[in-house]
Amino acid sequence: MIELGFFENIIKDPKSKKNFAVKLLSCVLGALILAGLVPTVLANGYPPVLLLIAASVIAALLYFVFIFFSIEYECAVSETCVSLAKIYGKRRRREIFSAERDEILLIARFNESNLKKAEDYRPRERFDIYSKKEQNNLWIVVFEIEKNQNAILIFHAPAGIEKIFRKLKPSGFIA
Repeated sequence: MIELGFFENIIKDPKSKKNFAVKLLSCVLGALILAGLVPTVLANGYPPVLLLIAASVIAALLYFVFIFFSIEYECAVSETCVSLAKIYGKRRRREIFSAERDEILLIARFNESNLKKAEDYRPRERFDIYSKKEQNNLWIVVFEIEKNQNAILIFHAPAGIEKIFRKLKPSGFIA
């Protein structure tokens, strides 16, 4: 239940299967490189400490791959603004946009007719931030990112969000 006039939702990246494949391939590639280095180092008489250094470098690279491909989105809606941020590896947060009340042009439930109305604003960007499981309570927000350049945000919100949306932009709200 939304009572305080604020909503925040963390959404896993809709492309998480692709990210999982990249992580898996990175691990396999790292293991193959390390497996190829072991006989080379031992056969040529190099010091075994090189294997430890190589394993450390590969582990560090895998760590950064895992952080970079562990992505979540944070969508926040209050009575004054809508914001979207991208979170990498549950540590680093980068704000994608923050739209104030007067920059919002349209707020509507997601359906074909409302999507058509949203596309009539000729958006330059579109953010589809929802998982395949959460297609029952989707909302569309159209906002101005620069002068005469608009964007669409489609996201999942819980029941009861209508009150916040009505306060946020009464003139642009479509039930």
